Amino acid sequence: MESFQHLAHLLAAPQRIVVTMHARPDADALGTSLAVASFLRKQHHHVSVISPTPFPGFLRWLPGAAEVITFDESHDHQAIKLVEEADLIFCVDLGSLGRLQALRPAVAASAAKKIILDHHEKPEGFAVVQLWDAKMPASAAIAFNWMKATRPDLMDPDIAKCLYAGILTDTGAFQHPNTTAEVHTIAAALIEQGVVPSKINQAIYGSQTLSRMRFMGFALSKRLTLLPGGQAGYIAISQADRLRFNLQ
Repeated sequence: MESFQHLAHLLAAPQRIVVTMHARPDADALGTSLAVASFLRKQHHHVSVISPTPFPGFLRWLPGAAEVITFDESHDHQAIKLVEEADLIFCVDLGSLGRLQALRPAVAASAAKKIILDHHEKPEGFAVVQLWDAKMPASAAIAFNWMKATRPDLMDPDIAKCLYAGILTDTGAFQHPNTTAEVHTIAAALIEQGVVPSKINQAIYGSQTLSRMRFMGFALSKRLTLLPGGQAGYIAISQADRLRFNLQ
């Protein structure tokens, strides 16, 4: 792909790179960002991963998660300095700078070349390279295709785990309609790299905190509204509810 070639040109020499993602990152945003960071470090780039907001505690097991810098606009000069000094900024799982929330002004003002890696609706035109495909179920799948097409020799078990987590969650554990034959082919390739599906399923879906269990009971008993006919319903959660149960 032309975008792969353009990106290869930008990465021909070691660069200072920031990898960031949308606020309140899910497994696809965080997992893909960590996979991209590891992939780039193996090519001798200096890479920092910045999350605009804290990420859920149940994703702390992802390889590299401990090194993520969580932006805090009140005092986080480190993140701002990294953004200001970056040569390249990868915007993962987002096509709009608005999704960076408080980190947006710094990224928008940075002279760094921006790269979008995303699968959502058509992105804004702020990037010099767009690794974008709305037909893909997850940004992790796009990242896999990029890595496979450019440096498949750099794939390792940790990168594979991060990518698999993103694909698993964004396909609803391979149950959503976006689960195609290609998705299963990618998943198989990641398993060949050392992913153990049962372990990642357990890490993401099998661990429940007491607070989350109490919240689910509260939501179903106090916040569930059924629509006429009983075929559909909705749950509305207030900010007070979120704080009460420490939702992430």
